[in-house]
Amino acid sequence: AAKASLDLGVKAFIERDCTSALDFINLKLVGPLALAVNPLELLLPQQFQMSQYFKSDKLKALFSYQELYVGLSPYNAPGVFSLLAATEITDGVWYPKGGFQTVRNALLKICEEDGVDVRFESEVAEITTVRDDAAPDSVATNGERATGVRLADGTTLDANLVVCNADIPVVYDKYLRSDASVESQPNPYATEAARQNDMDYSCSVINFCWSLKGTKLDGLRHHNVFLSGDYEGSWNRSGVPEDFREGVQHNFYVHRPKATDPSCVPSNSADADEESLMVLLPVGNLAQMEKRAKEKGVAMPTMEEMVAAGRESVLRRFEESGHGNLRDCIVEETVIDPREWEEAYNLKHGAVFGLSHGLLQLACFRPPTKTQLPAAIWPETPVPDGLHFIGASTRPGNGVPLVMMGVAVEFENILKAEKARTMAR
Repeated sequence: AAKASLDLGVKAFIERDCTSALDFINLKLVGPLALAVNPLELLLPQQFQMSQYFKSDKLKALFSYQELYVGLSPYNAPGVFSLLAATEITDGVWYPKGGFQTVRNALLKICEEDGVDVRFESEVAEITTVRDDAAPDSVATNGERATGVRLADGTTLDANLVVCNADIPVVYDKYLRSDASVESQPNPYATEAARQNDMDYSCSVINFCWSLKGTKLDGLRHHNVFLSGDYEGSWNRSGVPEDFREGVQHNFYVHRPKATDPSCVPSNSADADEESLMVLLPVGNLAQMEKRAKEKGVAMPTMEEMVAAGRESVLRRFEESGHGNLRDCIVEETVIDPREWEEAYNLKHGAVFGLSHGLLQLACFRPPTKTQLPAAIWPETPVPDGLHFIGASTRPGNGVPLVMMGVAVEFENILKAEKARTMAR
């Protein structure tokens, strides 16, 4: 079921842009998948699917913890998301020697070789637009055309088209201002921002990067998932320091690149008593933290309080798992908390995986929404002509592979749009 969901689901809904609600009943798209897997397994919560194959809660957890990455849990994620486990089981998890920076550097090198002017430390303040009566489909484009970007220092960069990889809810919050709206009517971009604000968002994470000295963690592999003994309760997102109290276990991921790549430690030796670890500890996003604090009748916690409680929870779990007391071994630490995810990475609520992936936030329902349904039933997202989106919260979804596949799809969309524009001249 998982393999079929991967092979057929990717072909139907990821490698092509979905811009109509009719895609969900198009037999050419969904027929092969429905014939390969019981439709009930695809649509009912993944917990139902897991129960068809496993009795052990540990095995259910092992094959469903990936729902974390799409902002869901086994109790509300449709069974089709077993494709996430299938990617790891069939293709494995690949690691670029030297760390993920090598992928970034390779992409940068390709851009520079092709003459791209790459600007760093250049904060964008606005995506500039103008009224354009010739813009195709004036309702969908709000009668506007993107003309470039204005930087925070006042510099304006003109462009024929703009490709934006900021989290799409942030774009409508901060970067789009309508020149075409009428004073007596709501700004369509503000209306869309409010709609997206009410959508479901993924969790945030506290990201710990540790350099350790005086320990060898040979008991850890390259990729490690620590699973809570409380299978169901572990899906409740931590939002206050008390949630990390002693006796409560949490799911988290630990990356130990030294197991594969000794260059990730200063000595470049697999035998040295030094380690480099990256820990991803899921927590509620900022909106969920605020809600959790209200439920507990306490003030919204500071990020320092959440980081301290989360750090102690992780270190306590290391100790319980037989990896020793690592507190005194940490010689350097870098932390990214939910507030920094929001402010430095343009992620709404600090939700690191963007919008969640419930059925009504997938495919054509995912911003920029294009369902071809009547506006009264499901409004479409107004997008200025020439503005294109990539990233976690747009189609097809989050995660590096999906985002890169989405880039390929959007590239084809750009070529089609430019061809149509050229033919119309």
